[in-house]
Amino acid sequence: MGTGILSRLGWMCLFVVCIGVLGATLLMEGRLAGAEAVYRKDLARLPGNGWSLYGLGRALRLQGKDDEAAQVEAQFARAWEGADTPLRSSCFCQPGV
Repeated sequence: MGTGILSRLGWMCLFVVCIGVLGATLLMEGRLAGAEAVYRKDLARLPGNGWSLYGLGRALRLQGKDDEAAQVEAQFARAWEGADTPLRSSCFCQPGV
C-alpha cells in the first residue's frame, strides 16, 4: 500500500496492539512495575488510550496504589464511555488479572 495514510495507520494500530500485549503479558507474569512503565510510556505518546488506561489502572491497583488507580480508572471510564465491549485486559489475547 505504500506510504499512504492507510499504511501509516496500519503501523500505528499494530504498535498499539503490541503495547497492549506487552503490558498484559507483564501483568500476567506479576511484573507489575514493568507493566506500569509500559502503559505510562504509551499514554505519554497517546493520551486517553483506553486500552492503556485500563492496563495502567490494573497495574496500579495490583501494586496497592489505590488512590492513583482510582484516578486512572475514572479516566478509563470516560475514555471507554459508550463502548460496546467491556475490557478485562489491555489486549484480547490475554485473559486479564
